[in-house]
Amino acid sequence: MPQDWIDLAAWRAFCRAPYVQGQTKVRSNLDTPLVGRFPGLRIGTWGLDTLSLSYGRDVEQLLRFDPAELVPGEDAVALGRGRYVEQYQAWLRAGHVAPPVRVVQTEAGTLRVVDGNRRWLAHQREQKPLRAWVSWSVPSGLVDSSGRPIVTGLTWEISVQDALQAGERVQPRVRAAYEQVLQKKPELRRRAEALR
Repeated sequence: MPQDWIDLAAWRAFCRAPYVQGQTKVRSNLDTPLVGRFPGLRIGTWGLDTLSLSYGRDVEQLLRFDPAELVPGEDAVALGRGRYVEQYQAWLRAGHVAPPVRVVQTEAGTLRVVDGNRRWLAHQREQKPLRAWVSWSVPSGLVDSSGRPIVTGLTWEISVQDALQAGERVQPRVRAAYEQVLQKKPELRRRAEALR
C-alpha cells in the first residue's frame, strides 16, 4: 500500500467495530453514534481497497462537500427512514461527526451518494458540509456491445497504467507490482492494449 494512504478495509472495520462482536451485531449504528478518530483520516486523503476486482483495487478520495453538490441515491424519507435522518440531525447538533458518505462519479460527471443517504439528508437539513469518500470514474478504454465507451471506477492499477501511458516516471517496484497484476487481470490487459 502506498505511504500516507488509508487502508479502506481497515477503515470499514473501524466503522463496524462498535456495533459487532465477532459476527454478532450488538448495537445499531442508527441508535449509537460512531465515536473516535481513525488515524490519518483527513480531507484529501486517498484510500485503497485491498479487494482486487476486474480493473484492480478501488481508489477513493476523502473530500468535503456542501450537500447540495451531491445527488442522493435514494429518498430516505419516502423509504420510511425519516426517523434515522432526524437521529443523525440530533447527533450533528450535539457535535458528533458522522462517518463519510460514499459517492461515485457517474458517466455524466454527477456525484451520486451510494452509501449514507440518511447522513447526507441530515447534513442537508442542518446546512452543514459533509465528508465523502469519492470513487472517481475513468474510461476503461473498452466499449460495450452498443459501441458506447465503458467507464469504471479509478483503481490503483489504472492510475499506474495511465502514468506509464503518459510517459511519467514510475518507481521500479511499483512498475513490477503492476506488471504482475497485469498478468492476472484480462480486463486491465485489454484496457492497456486499447489505450496504445
